[in-house]
Amino acid sequence: MHFIDYIPAIKGKDKWLTGNGKETNFFLKETKCKHCDANDYAMEFIDKLQELREAYDNPIKILSGCRCKYYNDLIGGSKTSAHIPDPLARAADIYVPERDIKKVYMLAISYNFNGIGLYLSGHGTKFLHIDLKKRKTSPLYWKKLPYSWYKYTTDPIKNYIEYEKEAKEYG
Repeated sequence: MHFIDYIPAIKGKDKWLTGNGKETNFFLKETKCKHCDANDYAMEFIDKLQELREAYDNPIKILSGCRCKYYNDLIGGSKTSAHIPDPLARAADIYVPERDIKKVYMLAISYNFNGIGLYLSGHGTKFLHIDLKKRKTSPLYWKKLPYSWYKYTTDPIKNYIEYEKEAKEYG
């Protein structure tokens, strides 16, 4: 770990602040754990999340932010999930309109998120996972559709093409 890994993000009155004190578009309430209200993020992640939002120039909805270990286990999250503050969370599951999934996926790549997952829920909702987790294979991309195993790759374009094909077949 590097020193920057331990710098906590700054909490404003209602919203996260960037490292330079600028208010972000993200409310504290949308990133907190749904079980215990844990909400400890790395500043590096919040700053990059805001950069992604500004580049996209449209709202990004946080579906799942910080998670305590109990809640993460309850929903079947990875034991080493970047959503868990250990010591600080570095991940979020985000929603944008389906027409913009590819655009935000490509922006996340360009903004150097080193873990990017494409998901399709059992209800047919497409969403993305983005993180700054420290991992041996980085960057890492994956896709997860209902009733299937995770499929990992280091090729972001192949990942997206296969995701779209499989999502179309599923739906």
